[in-house]
Amino acid sequence: MSSSGNRSNERAPMVTTKTMTKLLSDISPGQTVRVRELPNGVFRTQLIRLGIYEGLLIECFERLPGGTMVVRRGRSQISIGRLLAESIRVSVEDYTTDD
Repeated sequence: MSSSGNRSNERAPMVTTKTMTKLLSDISPGQTVRVRELPNGVFRTQLIRLGIYEGLLIECFERLPGGTMVVRRGRSQISIGRLLAESIRVSVEDYTTDD
């Protein structure tokens, strides 16, 4: 008798994560991304004061004329100008299963 008992031969679906790094300015409304790299200096300090730091998940809530974007962090919405958004690196994580 085998020691495996009632174990099934089925295997759980494998989850694969594909990560793409982009600039925050390239993100579309509705996309959720993880902040990977902030600019150095005063802008970094200001972003951290606003609660935006490396490793944080944020959502692109809206894009305004002129390139300004509104990002959502929890229940807060923060406007970020185009030039600053072009200096923030984010990653888009795509989860797929092999059903």
